[in-house]
Amino acid sequence: MDAQLATAYKWPGRTAFTFSLNERTEEGKPTLRAYARIEVIHKNKSHVRMVLIDRAVTAVQESVDRFVQSHPDQALVNDKYNQFELTLSDKDWTDLWNEIAALLNSVLAGWKSKMKASEAKSTETPEM
Repeated sequence: MDAQLATAYKWPGRTAFTFSLNERTEEGKPTLRAYARIEVIHKNKSHVRMVLIDRAVTAVQESVDRFVQSHPDQALVNDKYNQFELTLSDKDWTDLWNEIAALLNSVLAGWKSKMKASEAKSTETPEM
């Protein structure tokens, strides 16, 4: 997963890692925004949950929907938070790795597109 989120800042927690990407606030200041999280499931420590936070889901909604349709026993979209949640055992992680990597790559592509649009907007000169 590190290779897919190599440009992300990895923030460690006690039982989770959060992956954040550089963005700019409305005022143009740099900031880190969370896009993904990997966490240990407390009730079943042999499983992990990968979460794509709402801004990631928004960036790749079609890919998320296809993943959920393909893997309804492991994946869902939590409507309360508009986040994608994927629950995995170590075997699931191995079996689904190529699909997970493709999903993470699409998140990065969506983020890069958002950054290019933001840069283009910030370099526009206002008309007088």
